[in-house]
Amino acid sequence: MLRLPLDLRLALRTFARNRSFAVTAITALALGIGATSAIFSVIYGVLLKPLPYREPYRLVRVYQHNPAERLGAFPLSPADFRDYRRENRVFENMATYLRQDQQYGGDHPQRLIGMRVSHGFFHLLGVEPQLGRTFTQEEESNTGPNDTVIVSHNVWKKLLGGSPQAIGSIIRLSDSPLRVVGVMPAGFEQLSAGRRLPRGEAVDVWLPFNLLGVAQISRVAHYCHTVARLAPAVSIEQATAQMNAIAGRLESQYPDDTNWRIQLKPLHDDLVRQARPTLLILAGAVAFVLLIACVNVTNLLLARSAVRQREMAIRAAIGATRARLVRQLLTESVTLAALGGALGLLVAWWGVRALVTLGPEQLPRVQAIGLDVRVIVVTAAASVFCGLLFGLAPALTAGSASRRGSPRGVIVVAEVALSFVLLIGAGLLMRSFVAISRVEPGFQAHGVLTMSTSLSVPKLVGARRYGAFYESFVEELSRLPGVSGAGASSNLPWSGSSDNTMFGIKGRPGPAGLTLHARSVSISPDYLRAIGVPLLAGRWLTPADHFDAPKVALVNKALALQYWPTVEACIGQQIYTRNPMDRDAAMTIIGVTGDVKDGPTDAQAPPAIYAPFLQNPSFGNYVVLRAASDPAALAGAVREVARRAGNDFSVQEVRPMEDVVAAAVATERFALQMVGLFAAVALALALIGVYGVISYAVSRRAREIAIRSALGAQPADTLRLVLGQAAKPILAGLGIGGLASAFLTRVLVSLLYQVSAIDPLTFAAVPLLLAVGTFAACIIPARRALRLDPMAILRSE
Repeated sequence: MLRLPLDLRLALRTFARNRSFAVTAITALALGIGATSAIFSVIYGVLLKPLPYREPYRLVRVYQHNPAERLGAFPLSPADFRDYRRENRVFENMATYLRQDQQYGGDHPQRLIGMRVSHGFFHLLGVEPQLGRTFTQEEESNTGPNDTVIVSHNVWKKLLGGSPQAIGSIIRLSDSPLRVVGVMPAGFEQLSAGRRLPRGEAVDVWLPFNLLGVAQISRVAHYCHTVARLAPAVSIEQATAQMNAIAGRLESQYPDDTNWRIQLKPLHDDLVRQARPTLLILAGAVAFVLLIACVNVTNLLLARSAVRQREMAIRAAIGATRARLVRQLLTESVTLAALGGALGLLVAWWGVRALVTLGPEQLPRVQAIGLDVRVIVVTAAASVFCGLLFGLAPALTAGSASRRGSPRGVIVVAEVALSFVLLIGAGLLMRSFVAISRVEPGFQAHGVLTMSTSLSVPKLVGARRYGAFYESFVEELSRLPGVSGAGASSNLPWSGSSDNTMFGIKGRPGPAGLTLHARSVSISPDYLRAIGVPLLAGRWLTPADHFDAPKVALVNKALALQYWPTVEACIGQQIYTRNPMDRDAAMTIIGVTGDVKDGPTDAQAPPAIYAPFLQNPSFGNYVVLRAASDPAALAGAVREVARRAGNDFSVQEVRPMEDVVAAAVATERFALQMVGLFAAVALALALIGVYGVISYAVSRRAREIAIRSALGAQPADTLRLVLGQAAKPILAGLGIGGLASAFLTRVLVSLLYQVSAIDPLTFAAVPLLLAVGTFAACIIPARRALRLDPMAILRSE
């Protein structure tokens, strides 16, 4: 340890004398270590960092599912939530929440992201208000005053002046006076509810969830996002068993609960499940880049150690032991890695910002991502590891009389093999993304402007007036210059929103009750035409299909062919749905539309029923319009129409449908961009490494080449000698890389669409690309060998 300062000074002086070498090595390491640290920051923030709640491992998400129909997992209905909360003995508490944005202000209101939460929601998470209190049981059940609101720390600071006297003050949200009873602490993470919050935004206000009123709605209205805290010593398996025992009792009491069961998922796992495969794949990719960077620096150090043979021989002659020489070389390597790691922290800081900005909207827990002490520790560990890794080979050869054991051929094998794996991954993701981009969505995104809307209806009591409001708003949008059609819908394709219903077919034999399942969408008459969904049979909806008219519906092709032999055969048939507005009325099928998939990678479109908005209005709708030119240019006019509609109505997320489509494939695009970037860096480093190795080999064999030329060897013979020496490690690297890729690409299966993990085209193109690239990198040193002057070299010997 006493000699360490001396070794460090010698290392720094060596780098100062060889600045080009030091800058090249440090830059390569900074990129490798910085990229690794940036990816680790994201992985830690999203996958590893505990949720900021009390004992987060006891928190679970509660879903309902129907195993008979394989519908997947859905939120609870309000009535079921109340029953499960009252009857269970396995949870300390259950809470539910629902997004409902609010308007704040007068003539120029601003949107506040809002959540309605049940009593005990904040206490369940273990987060208490910074000021004031949470909601009471009376406020949830509506037996007491229901005019209260809890505000975020940001709203408290910006809109309420940050004064403690804000508690008890009155603010006006969506044309209703509300009394502030609490202020949440800064940085509180609200659980997502349905559509994820726009990037960088947070919840502004919380309002009581009035369960007493909504519990009268049909039990198939599944929109209560539910979280629960397991009781002490209760496992998730035990809780699931008891909750399903309750589900069995509810099934015997209520036909609406037939076949519905409970699924419990750990909250953290549920939040990050979609992001986990992509992030782990990126971690593997960046680890390969780091290894290639280490291999390249090892190559540089080996070249320098060859140049320093005379220096090492002199040191040995004057008494330096082999251990002393090895320690000095390892010190230089670790110092080089430390400098690269320090610069890598800056790269990591920039990389984290870039990853958060470029990452998909679906990336959860963005607010938890950042550089912290753990990232610095990992960066330091990576630096030391890299220093030892790439310093090992030069250190082991230090002082050796012969350089025949030099592992430079192994370096080429390693670089080619590692690059092969990354290029295969990038190629598979590219093929998959091309396949996704060619998917026929069932609608025409070009020329369509979309928006989500919210309407608080203290004045618009009743379904008729609510439906009439949207009818008037859509009609005014359709009169804007350049607009050829407009419509409203409860769901928007590829946005992640979907509602379901159970239905029956009149006159069909089978079990009593409604046992069939389909997507349920409420639409205005021109909605489907506005987004370009074709009509295959029958007629469109019209304004005449209003509240007092006979009940009608459109169905999609998937539903029609599932229950009838042709699309035309279902026209005129009647179906029953669980319509909360009029659940006993049968709807006559008047038309069949084309299929629209829920998402780009779905195998097929689900059965769907489109009910007239005027007969079955939904609360919280999307509005679309079709423009003759750039739809984004109409955003200002749309907001002006919304402003004139009143202070209790707002539009948000105004964007072209093409942006919605792009967001739906953002995860796949992000994976392709990142793996493609890492693959490109790996390929560049590999080509540089191959070039360096062959250049070194030519310089070492200059005398041999000169003698061969003097004895009559032709330029073609010299070219074969040089390229032949390069071919062995390159071909070995291609072989090893191919075998490794065939095994490792299995981890990509979850991100691939209509592409095999051993896609023949990709596995044929990548080795060809690598072979051409690496042999091209050999051409320059090979041509240099052809220009050697045999007589000059022999005279110098």
